[in-house]
Amino acid sequence: MLEGLDLNQYSVAAAQPGLAVEALARVRAPKPEFSSQIRIANFLDEKTTRIDDLRGHCKEHISLLCEYRSSLISAAVTGQLDIDNFGRSGA
Repeated sequence: MLEGLDLNQYSVAAAQPGLAVEALARVRAPKPEFSSQIRIANFLDEKTTRIDDLRGHCKEHISLLCEYRSSLISAAVTGQLDIDNFGRSGA
């Protein structure tokens, strides 16, 4: 939405260009009705909760994969796993 407002037109020409607060305060930005804002907020809450849950599951699986990798390396180094024939048919 901010990109669509073309805020560059409110920029103050100076050594360090910037937006004048007074000019920016006069910019009218559309906003949805309050009931729509509530629906949008609820939707975003639901989706971000789902994303947080998925992140948690991913971290858990990554941790398990790291443990599995470590145990495979340990088994290969200690000779508990025959890596010479690993992956060959019949092995």
